[in-house]
Amino acid sequence: MFMRILSMVVAVLLSLALSVAWTAPAFAQTVRVIVNGSSVAFDQPPIVTGGRVLIPLRGVFEQLGAFVQWNPANHTIFATRAGTEVQLGIGSRIAFVNGSQVTLDVPATVVAGRTLVPLRFVSEVMGAHVQWESVSRTVYVTSSGAAQQPPAEVRITSVTHNAQGALRAGDTLTVRMRGTPGGDAFFTIEGVTGAVPMTERQSGVYVGRYTIPSPFLVQNARVLVTLNVDGRVATALAPTPLTVTGSANATLAIVSPASGASVGNPVVVRGVATPGSRVTVRVDYRGTVLLFPVSGTYGEATTTANASGNWQVSIQSSVRIPNAALIITAQAEDPLGREATPVTVQATQG
Repeated sequence: MFMRILSMVVAVLLSLALSVAWTAPAFAQTVRVIVNGSSVAFDQPPIVTGGRVLIPLRGVFEQLGAFVQWNPANHTIFATRAGTEVQLGIGSRIAFVNGSQVTLDVPATVVAGRTLVPLRFVSEVMGAHVQWESVSRTVYVTSSGAAQQPPAEVRITSVTHNAQGALRAGDTLTVRMRGTPGGDAFFTIEGVTGAVPMTERQSGVYVGRYTIPSPFLVQNARVLVTLNVDGRVATALAPTPLTVTGSANATLAIVSPASGASVGNPVVVRGVATPGSRVTVRVDYRGTVLLFPVSGTYGEATTTANASGNWQVSIQSSVRIPNAALIITAQAEDPLGREATPVTVQATQG
């Protein structure tokens, strides 16, 4: 009796052993992967199960030039290549390609820490041609296009301009830049103007022009060039800064009071000059007191013309002489050390 039972147990064990030995080759036999003609080695090779070939998603996608990212929080894989975005959850038969739902033959699975997906999925989402050769147990993957490469760096190799000295009103500044072709470019002049468009005259050579307005005075103004190629930006400064005068000589004028006008006390004088100029105003008087002629000065005041060239002073007289003739004289020196021609206005003490 014992021998009969033992024989039955041995028979069952042999049957199970043969069954395992028969199904094991589906996983044990090596599956080769050829991507674009080159054999690829994976730390987790493809497998065949349930009549389906499953291949490593990251390994094949990266060989095709895709960027792959794993999110351990929700066990989801994100992959992008040439405008195609793929989202795939482990254990799910549903994937999303550019937001559209795609159904897999079998769910994505994890083997030895690697995500494996059905062979057909690679073809559907990446536009690759995929072929399974059962005799040699080889997967052939051929990309439908060139592999995606990281974007090339945008470069500016040189910036030059035509200014040989101080620029005056009416002068035209020409800025030339060499850099990555196929972009949009502009330049700015610090303290003078915003973006001035540049045109790509030939491959990688950009040129822009700007005519100096008047009045203007800026020293050591930097010229900054910006190049944008498909959202990638580079900037560079011209090696030589600019001096912009806006005119050949320092300028100066008295705007108020007008010649012959009656003024009160204090005497308020307004005018324009080259921006940044140091302006000095003096008020002298000539008049009569008790039939005696008198003359002298009410004093002087100094100020600086603002960025627009405007200036103003106020001079308080210690002695007010009614109907006295007032001689208002202004002098100025701009930041470059140029002296403006003095100007004079005659008014009447009210």
